[in-house]
Formats: sequence, C-alpha cells, structure tokens
Amino acid sequence: MSLHHEAETLDDLLRAVYAYVLLHGHAVRSTKGDSLETVGASLVLRQPRNRISRTETRYRYVTPLAELCWYLSGSNQADAIVPYLAEYERVVESDGTVYGGYGPRIFGDGANRQVLNAIDSLREKRSSRRVVVQILDKADMHGPYRKDIPCTNTMQFLIRNDEVHAIVSMRSNDAWFGLVHDVFAFTMLQEMVARDLGLDVGAYTHFVGSLHLYEGTLDSAREFVDEGLQATTIPMDAMPEGSPWAGVKQLIEAEEAARSGIAANKIPLPQDRYWADLARILIAHNLRTAGATRDAARVQSEITLQPICELLERRTTRGTD
Repeated sequence: MSLHHEAETLDDLLRAVYAYVLLHGHAVRSTKGDSLETVGASLVLRQPRNRISRTETRYRYVTPLAELCWYLSGSNQADAIVPYLAEYERVVESDGTVYGGYGPRIFGDGANRQVLNAIDSLREKRSSRRVVVQILDKADMHGPYRKDIPCTNTMQFLIRNDEVHAIVSMRSNDAWFGLVHDVFAFTMLQEMVARDLGLDVGAYTHFVGSLHLYEGTLDSAREFVDEGLQATTIPMDAMPEGSPWAGVKQLIEAEEAARSGIAANKIPLPQDRYWADLARILIAHNLRTAGATRDAARVQSEITLQPICELLERRTTRGTD
C-alpha cells in the first residue's frame, strides 16, 4: 500500500508522512545511507500558502528561501548556495558548479527558460495540458558520471476554475530534509505563475517515487510525530497582485549583495513590502553569520511578513534557521 494524504498545511502532511514511513517503511540500502522507504507516495497541499512548518522541530524559512533564490537566479554555482546549505559541498564539481542545480534548467535561456515559457503557453491557451517543466533530463541518466543529478522529474501547471494548480513529480525525496525545502520552493513558483497570469493558487500535488527517511533522522521524525498537534494554519501573506518578476529580480540582487558582505544599509531593498521582507530574511541571516548580531536584529525587526514574524521570535531563543 502506498501513501496518499491530503491536508491544509505542510505540518499536517509532514506528520502523516513521518508516521507512515516509520510504521510501514521498508529498509533500503543506498550510497547515501540506510533508510526507510515508501514507494509511490502522493501528497496534496490544498492551501499552498501554508508552506512553512510552525512546529518546534521542522520550522525552516531561511534555507528554503535561499535555495529558491538560487533557482530563480538561473545559477548552479556552488558558492551561491553552500553558505546557506553546506550539504551541497559534497556534490560540487571541479568547475565549481552543482550539476544537478535547477537554476539553468528552469530559468535559463531559450528552451531552458521553462517557467516563463510555461506562463506564455498558459496565457495563450488556458486549458492546456501540455505545460510541463522538465527538470531531470535523459542525459542525466546516461551522460558522464555526476556527483548530483536532479531529484525532481517534472513540474506541471494547470489552470482550472481560474486557479493555477501545480503537480510535481520526483524520482526521490528525503522526507526529513528535502521535503520541507521542495514544498516551499515549488509552491512559491506556483504562486508566481498564478500572479503573472492574474489568477489565484489552486492545490499543490507532490508525487514521489521513493519517499524516505534516512536512519540518522528516524529519532527526529519520531519526536516530530510525538510533538502533538499545534495550531498550524497561519499562511504566508499572498504575493502582490500582478507580475512578480520585478520583485524577484530585486530580491535576487539583494541576496547577492548580502552574501557578498555589503553593509546592510547599502543594500537596495525591493520596492514592494512582500519582496523586501523576503530580502530582509536573507540579509539578517548573512549579518548573523558574519557576527553582526545587532545589525541583524535591527533588520529582522523590520520584517512584517506572516508567519515569519512568529518564527523569527522563536529563532532568537533557539538559534535555528
């Protein structure tokens, strides 16, 4: 029996996934370590703006946002993501790239301008069933050996009842580390597509071939399940209406400036409050990393985005992103 679960929030999905894999998962050995696995899982997040965990053990907002910015920039350069996610260090190629990085595949040029091409296709034909962004390529399976290839196969966008639905297919998904990041990034992309088309977001569906928990995270998953039910229904604010791409560009520029060490008061913030608050999250993180805790606190105090404000308050007591 495979897992299928629908929920209103990410936390409800995570709770169902961890409970199921811990109880029904089959032991698998792989190059990355032993794990418990369920095959052919499908998860539906009915309210994609409920994309951030609000539980004590799984709330994350900095690293998923940083990874999203990496995708949006069209880059697969390791130095743009390793400062946020050191796990990428082990898959860096000799030329300084992460071969499996999504950026050039979905925000590149020409045919690799896939997300923007998808929007153009949906604007031309709203009922289309052909709008599929391909991330894993056949060359990934038969080319020279790479340390990393994409875990995501495809992302499909459908307009139904004046809402943009997104369907993601993954060959493999680490349910502890990867799932939190993937749901955040892909639902954000879903909302960007919807805003560009003047529509709202519909459901988000996440299909996975191998959904697994590595042995080293089993106890953490048990703790999550035992944590109990919490009020987890505060969604992120809706993106501003209209095309998001000017705000996205300004967010990427602010992130790059923050990572390069430019003083916070010299970094131009995006014009819209929503994108400016996302930039502030990354600016504050980079300031904390550099030891400028007072400046980080000042930048952080200006953030109004929900539910980030609540999570930031927790972070000051736990020291976790």
